[in-house]
This record gives sequence, structure tokens and C-alpha cells, in this order.
Amino acid sequence: MTSASARPLLGCAWLGPPPGAAPLTIALGDRDHRVDPWLRPLCADFSFLVLEAPRGADPRRYGVPNRSGDWYLGDARGIEPCSFGLALLALERLLLRERERGADPPVLLGVGQGATLCLALARCWAEALSGVIAIGGQLAELPEGAIQEEPLMGLPVLLLDRAAPAEGDPRASDRLRAHLADSGGRVTLARNSDAPGSAEPISSWLAHVTATRPCDPVRAT
Repeated sequence: MTSASARPLLGCAWLGPPPGAAPLTIALGDRDHRVDPWLRPLCADFSFLVLEAPRGADPRRYGVPNRSGDWYLGDARGIEPCSFGLALLALERLLLRERERGADPPVLLGVGQGATLCLALARCWAEALSGVIAIGGQLAELPEGAIQEEPLMGLPVLLLDRAAPAEGDPRASDRLRAHLADSGGRVTLARNSDAPGSAEPISSWLAHVTATRPCDPVRAT
């Protein structure tokens, strides 16, 4: 976990059945990639806590409702560590509150910057999660020691590759899958899923993970 002392708050909204009536998934989008279209086909069976990113990753904007923003600052040259750390800390605080009230470990679902944050949190606190769904995410490149990585302990991870075959590095998703698998994750990779109709791999994956969570021998150790 990170060691920062700040406690930013997150705006949020519920989609799907009332809290406690269905397995919980915490969902994060960003300014360029709205998460709602991915969730609507799933709301009949799963509860989603949709977190709102702060506009421009300004820490003073945490807690201000805003459905169109960035989680952290960054560009093609890399990620700004301070804003990334504040966003990661906010997620940690949320998971701690869920744990304190006795809730089952949630699944994290992220799109774009949200996916990168989900993967980063899994790499430093896998035992707090039941799984991760990363849509178009990547591993955050941060200064050495910025976060303390731990084994994924058999954590289920679903990677949805949003890039078309002619775009980007065609091997990037394979490298990400290999890295997460080497870290102990149970990784599934689905390619070119970039439409609400492609929610089917998410639905079947979520159903399997939530059904096996209570008696998963790997996660129980």
C-alpha cells in the first residue's frame, strides 16, 4: 500500500441492484473513456459503484461530483507520480472502508486511466480484491520504489484489448498478460472488445469469479 497521509474523497453513483443484493464491482472510467456503456448490459445481475474522477487530477477537486475528468496527470512521456499516488490512495481508503464494514472483496473494473489504476492497486494489494477487469489499461511506469509490488496470489484478471490490430503495439497486451501471469495472476485476454455488445466476456467472467470467490483455495491462503 502507499504511505501518503492525505485522505481525498471520491464522488460516486450506484448502478444495478441495491448494495448488498448482488456482488459488488467498483468501476472507474476517465475523461476519454466513459465506463457507463460497458456497465448497462450488466446491471441486471451485478451492482456497480461508479467512481467519479476529479477534473484535471487536481487533488482539491476530490469529492466534487464530476463524470468527466482525469484520475492523474500524464502524457505520452509518462505519468506524474504525485497525482497518481493520490488517486491510488483514494481507492485504498475506499477498500479499507469496505473491509471495515465486513463486505466481500470487490472486483475492480477500469477503462483507460481507470484500468491503469486498477492494475496498480492489484499489484500492491491483491488480497483486498476478488478480481480486476482492465479495459485498455497498462502498467504504470513510476519511479522505483513509488509503490511496493506484491505477488498477485492467483488474483483473476480480465484484460480487454481495445486497440484495433493496426493501432499501437500489437504485442503490448501479450507482454502485459505475461507480466501479470509471472506475478501470480490468473489472466484472461480478450481482444478488440470496444462496444457495449462486447460486455458478454465481462458478464461470463464476473459470474465465474463471484460464484467461486467464497471457496477459492488460492485466494483463501
